[in-house]
Amino acid sequence: MPLLYRFVQIGKLRHTAETYLGLYNALQRPRIAHVVVEIHIKLERSRLCERRNSERLRPQSYRRCTCFMHDSALGNVILSLRNLRTLTILCTLCDRSHGHEYLFKLNSPALRQFTLSCYGSFAFGMDLDDRSVLIAPFMAQLTALSLQCEQTRPVSRWDDRQIEQLLRDTDALAQLDTLIHYGSRFFNCLLSRRPVKRLHLVRGNLTMVREAIRGSPGMLTQLLSYDLIHWLPREMARGIGPYSHLKFIGTLMGIYRDVGPILTTDDTLN
Repeated sequence: MPLLYRFVQIGKLRHTAETYLGLYNALQRPRIAHVVVEIHIKLERSRLCERRNSERLRPQSYRRCTCFMHDSALGNVILSLRNLRTLTILCTLCDRSHGHEYLFKLNSPALRQFTLSCYGSFAFGMDLDDRSVLIAPFMAQLTALSLQCEQTRPVSRWDDRQIEQLLRDTDALAQLDTLIHYGSRFFNCLLSRRPVKRLHLVRGNLTMVREAIRGSPGMLTQLLSYDLIHWLPREMARGIGPYSHLKFIGTLMGIYRDVGPILTTDDTLN
């Protein structure tokens, strides 16, 4: 049982909508649920939405959107996984058809790594609701974060003052030490206010990022970035202080989406 269900990946190439629902039913069985420690799921509109499929295959037909049903079914599963340590959700469901609202109820005590990529949810700032996934209960215990939602867009209705107020008035991400930085001011604000040790810079304004690093209460031990070889020596010439504890450096190729195992292993600088 542990070999089969310790790490669960849903959304592989041949997975159909029926496969998703079958796995959901299996994962909610108590003797299986307690074994799961890591779950990685892709919620793809092209695979799960009946309306999308009917429009693509038979333009004259019409079926209802089933994105909300699949999102709710996933929520029932996640809320039942008490020993969950790593959660990754990559979502392209129909815009404003789902909320991932179960995340606001998620309180798995062992959860430490969280990845969310979803710009189509109505629960993270796309309407007049001021809620943020950052104030969900599990955020206070996270150590690793990779977050792409409306509030982390380069152009967002959330400005620096709102983000700073949110971080100051709550315990959100109080234990964060690993951050995937996607380039918006949200991540700069987070970096300057939390003791980040492992930073993966996917994209962004390097000048602003460097200033956030210098203002961070953490000491970097791991730094991965695009174009690292060009900007890091010049930055260290300004003062080696923020980089004096580095044990691992690397250059990112392509797009880094997941909080992977490398982020939780001991750092070593060869």
